[in-house]
Amino acid sequence: MTQISTIAVVCAAGVLLFLAKIAVADAPNKQTAEENDDSSRLTTVQLEPIEESISAHMEHIFKPSYRRLKALMQEEPGDVAGWKGIRAEALLLAENGGHLAARRPSDGGIRDGVEYWRTNSGKVRNHGADLYRAAKEKDFDTATRSFRAMTNSCNACHEASVLFGSPPLLSPFGAGVTD
Repeated sequence: MTQISTIAVVCAAGVLLFLAKIAVADAPNKQTAEENDDSSRLTTVQLEPIEESISAHMEHIFKPSYRRLKALMQEEPGDVAGWKGIRAEALLLAENGGHLAARRPSDGGIRDGVEYWRTNSGKVRNHGADLYRAAKEKDFDTATRSFRAMTNSCNACHEASVLFGSPPLLSPFGAGVTD
C-alpha cells in the first residue's frame, strides 16, 4: 500500500469509527425520545373531542360550575376564598365557552344556526373572561354585570334551542332552575 492509500484507509476507518460511536451513543437517547414522543398522537387526541354531546358538556361542566358561581355571586365576597371561588368558576366557564364555539350544537342544533351558536358561545367566553378579571381586581359591580351578561348569552342559545325539552333558562340571581 502506498502512503496515500494507508492514510485514506486510516482516515476512512476513523470516520466510520466516529460515526459508529455517535450512533451508539445517540441510540438510547433516540430510542427514549421516540418512545416518549407522543407529539403526533397527542396532537390528534387533543383535537378530537372526548365527548361529542353538548348536552353532556352542559350537564357535567357548565351546570355544576354555574351553580357554584351563582351561589358565590349572591353577595360580595368578604374574604380571599370567596374571590378565589368566583375566579375559578369564571375561568372554567370562560375557557369552556370558548371550546363550545368550536363545536356544533348537538341533538338537532339551534333554530338560528351554527353562527348564532358560535357568536353566543364566544360571548359566554368573553363575559366569563370579564368576570374572571373583575374577580381578580375584587370589583364586585363589574363582576355582577359580567355575570348577568354571561347568563344572557347562555340564555340566548337556550331560547333558540330546537331540542325536545329545550335547556332551561338561567336566572343569575334569585330562584331559578339552576338552584
